[in-house]
Amino acid sequence: MTRPIAFVCATLAVSLVLPGHADTGLDTFARDLERTESIRAIKTLQSTYAQYAQYGLWNEVGGLFAREGSFVFDGLVKPAETAKGASAIAAFLRTRYGGGQEGPTAKSLSSMMIDAPVVNLSLDGNSAKARWQSIIFHGHGEQARIEGGVFVNDYVREGGFWKFATAHFYPQYDGPYAEGWINWGGGDLPVVPYHFDTTTAGIPIPPATGVAPKASVTLAALQQRVDLLNDEDRVRNLQAAYGYYADRKMWDDVVDLFAKDGLVEIGGQGIWRGPASIRRWFETMGPAGLTHGQLNDRVQNDVIVTIVPGGNEAFARGIELGMLGEADQEKGWWEVATFHNRFVKESGVWKIREMRRFVLVKTDIFLGWGASRIVEPVPAGTQAPDAPVPAVDAAAPGLAMPAFLGGHPVTGRTVNAAGSAKMVATRPLTGAIARGKPAPITLEEARRRLARSAAYDGVANVSAAYGFFVDDSNSAGWAGVMAKNGFKETPFHGFHIGRDRLIAARVRGTPPTTQAGISYHWLMQPMVRVSDDGRSAADASACSSRAPARPSARRATSLPRRSGAGCITTATSSRRASGGSGT
Repeated sequence: MTRPIAFVCATLAVSLVLPGHADTGLDTFARDLERTESIRAIKTLQSTYAQYAQYGLWNEVGGLFAREGSFVFDGLVKPAETAKGASAIAAFLRTRYGGGQEGPTAKSLSSMMIDAPVVNLSLDGNSAKARWQSIIFHGHGEQARIEGGVFVNDYVREGGFWKFATAHFYPQYDGPYAEGWINWGGGDLPVVPYHFDTTTAGIPIPPATGVAPKASVTLAALQQRVDLLNDEDRVRNLQAAYGYYADRKMWDDVVDLFAKDGLVEIGGQGIWRGPASIRRWFETMGPAGLTHGQLNDRVQNDVIVTIVPGGNEAFARGIELGMLGEADQEKGWWEVATFHNRFVKESGVWKIREMRRFVLVKTDIFLGWGASRIVEPVPAGTQAPDAPVPAVDAAAPGLAMPAFLGGHPVTGRTVNAAGSAKMVATRPLTGAIARGKPAPITLEEARRRLARSAAYDGVANVSAAYGFFVDDSNSAGWAGVMAKNGFKETPFHGFHIGRDRLIAARVRGTPPTTQAGISYHWLMQPMVRVSDDGRSAADASACSSRAPARPSARRATSLPRRSGAGCITTATSSRRASGGSGT
């Protein structure tokens, strides 16, 4: 699997988030910082939606919406279904994805992987729009379905909290797992409306206008908030690096990501402590390195990161989608897990202190989760755990719900388990981590640090926009987000150097308004390395993708595929796919 570094974003200048250099006051900086924090709050809100949905917490999902908020389903292919208000939204989602009940059971699944955001803040900083890619695994009892599509959402700041104003989901494919899924509506798919174009995709935060309000905070307090953003970026990169190394079974590199006193906890199996034991657990997936026909992709989705004040401790919670296979043996599996990880900063370097992983479902790719639920035995012999799972983390298969990172982002209340789920991972397994005390910095240095985190969001926007444009066969779109002097390599063909040269070579008329099917280019799990001045970056989340083959009668060709770094390639068409095929 190649992992090209796709974008060198020279256009991501500090001016994307910060006004001109003439205004260097603390008030202006405080406003700029708040606008960058708003982008992060919106992303966290959407990931919280996905994390609550995974455990059937539909009432909590409804609570993420504004007082007059609404959820709109379709309206592009079929008449729109609209639910307005928290209770109605919860009821709609509970019925469609939750089997009519709150919380999970041992035979349910409602995992929503919602990622690849393009988020754009309004000029006044009090509302925003975002586009997201989504794939949904759901079903109850013996039922299993796959659904996918695009969210185009509106967000509003209400009462000091970011909330959904409208979540508008445009389904693009759907169907029972056993029979296969087809285009939503059974015909050609119209292009989902865009809220951005090539000139705005890379500007998540437009320059503010007018005089900034008086800031009632000190530079030291603002510095702490900026450092939280920078550290969040580093922890996200570390979590993404884990995913990429695990994909390739690079166990030496995976173990190097852990602190010396690190550990791995696997729900239902046990705990492995220290580098040697951690390595033994990873080898339960097989020896280092992929062999012919193996697939071990473990995509990190909907990751939420919190940095503990003091800057030496952090947590990340997210959804891991495993696409696993042995093609030579005509075997394949899906695996959906939730992770709740703890990190420590040692000598300025973030490392994994605790990796706590709880599998919701592992299923045979050809049968699906309605017919197949695989529970792995506890490893024995040389791979046996050092200790059993703590009693407080013991739960029935598929029913362990790792604690969320903080209270509900709107109500602030503690979120509890519902249905048959049990809350686990509520307390760390290792000792306390000493708080740090950062050295004071100048306002100029604070601006530089803020520019780096703002660039992170700009790169994420551009990468995701690129994928959406490619999905819709919009050559002018994906070529248009390239830098003026940027270049693109086309595998087996060569390089096009310069945006104008690329557009001239690849753009062929007006983009289509409908398509018979879509080859998805889903760019997630970003690992963004930003330059010190925040004016350029390299992103390892991009991918080179291929159009998938037609569904085959031979199930061995229907293994999940990921072609390129962090990219899921999914076929849709108006023809029903063979059982278990399509992704």
